[in-house]
Amino acid sequence: ASTQVQVDKVLGGVPVRFEFEDPLAGPGHTIEAHFVPDVADDGRVRGFYTASADITERKQQQQRLEGALAERETLLREVYHRVKNNLQVIQSLLNLQQRSLPEGPARVAIDDSVRRIRAMALVHEKLYQTGTLSAVSLRDYTLDLLRHLGVASGVHTRGIELRADIADVQGSLDVSVPYGLLVTELVSNCLKHGYPGGRFGQVSVVLQREAGVLTLRVSDDGVGLPAAFDIEQVQSMGLQLATSLAVQLGGKLQAQPARPAQAGGGAVFTATLGRMG
Repeated sequence: ASTQVQVDKVLGGVPVRFEFEDPLAGPGHTIEAHFVPDVADDGRVRGFYTASADITERKQQQQRLEGALAERETLLREVYHRVKNNLQVIQSLLNLQQRSLPEGPARVAIDDSVRRIRAMALVHEKLYQTGTLSAVSLRDYTLDLLRHLGVASGVHTRGIELRADIADVQGSLDVSVPYGLLVTELVSNCLKHGYPGGRFGQVSVVLQREAGVLTLRVSDDGVGLPAAFDIEQVQSMGLQLATSLAVQLGGKLQAQPARPAQAGGGAVFTATLGRMG
């Protein structure tokens, strides 16, 4: 009946390709058939030509490849899931350790480490959730990352707003991790040093394409940078790490005042990310 349907189609002037199992050749044998109408000059279909081939081996190879691909995706999902879980365990252990420490540099250092680990774990969580398993949406990732940073830093109680304008681009694992760490360091630096003494304001994160290259810009409207600030001479581990991450992403981190100190200060950190463009 199925073959009759194809015959009716080709006699109607429509070329047909279809597959069917050949019971005479044994179970699992697949035949690929092509029916091509023989059309006269006046448009009348006089009959049709047919060609067929045994594609059993090709179908079996395709099935093996599809099975191997499905197995690879399953294993890759499991890897991402386990890495995320392991990073969350480390994060929990650091949080427990932090509670036993008095206020001071050691506690601040552990808090910074927790934020960095959270940024890395979030990449693996996003990869686990995505359908392709090869790239994450930097827009979704950045928004989730800022939510985590905001909760950890208590921005709502401090009256600080985190804003984001992120281009809709995809990032692979090898660029998303350093990108997330770079955003974490720059935003954390703004929240730590830009708003002392109960000041409130806004921190902005912008990722946009400029002249074919992605540019990251993190800015605040806080107290501004110290006099004679030089990003290449800073002693802060966070900004040293941010400088290194920018280089890893194919760019260079630059810092400048957002406006003169007497006009409200603020700071702008900019990096072109050549590897992500």
